[in-house]
Amino acid sequence: MKKLIFHPGQHFQNNALYLGSAAEYHIRLEDTSCPNGVSELGLHSHLQVALVLDNLENVTIDLQGAKLVFHGRIAPFLIRNCRNVTLTNFSIDYDRTFYSQASVVEVTAAHIRLHPDPEFSCGDVNGAFCALAPCWTQALENRVLLMQPFDSTTSAPAYLARPLLASFGNPLEEDTHPWPITILHHSTLPDGDWEWTGN
Repeated sequence: MKKLIFHPGQHFQNNALYLGSAAEYHIRLEDTSCPNGVSELGLHSHLQVALVLDNLENVTIDLQGAKLVFHGRIAPFLIRNCRNVTLTNFSIDYDRTFYSQASVVEVTAAHIRLHPDPEFSCGDVNGAFCALAPCWTQALENRVLLMQPFDSTTSAPAYLARPLLASFGNPLEEDTHPWPITILHHSTLPDGDWEWTGN
């Protein structure tokens, strides 16, 4: 088995041991690929993948305790049609998680007012409410979002609070969901808080 040094963006070979040589690897979109056939797996056809292992045998990736930090909307791995593949001894983090967090300031029958956590940046871009990150922007219009209230003291789901399935704008017609969808309208208030009104 060949011993090789791991680096982001590389193509993997059969019968090889890839060893980490850094404490942290920062993986950006230019280090990824969009493999053929991902749409056949029910995934987005534009999915960017950091480590593609396709039709390989006898491959071990041992990063020796390193952290993989992803910058952008990147799937960590695609492992397809492989035998005897091992990925070990690493952790994963993102520059910005794919969820957002805010404190509930006020709830009435007419609206919800939220104070956004600065670590989970969101804002208005060209009139659309968007999740913001250094490498990507995701409009939240016409998407179904799951919102779960949490107790700030226990970090557990809030007592007797059920998740809210909601959409800013209209969700895609072909989507089916287990709960009714609340259609919300977003506005950013002068103090930076969010106000959501809906049905």
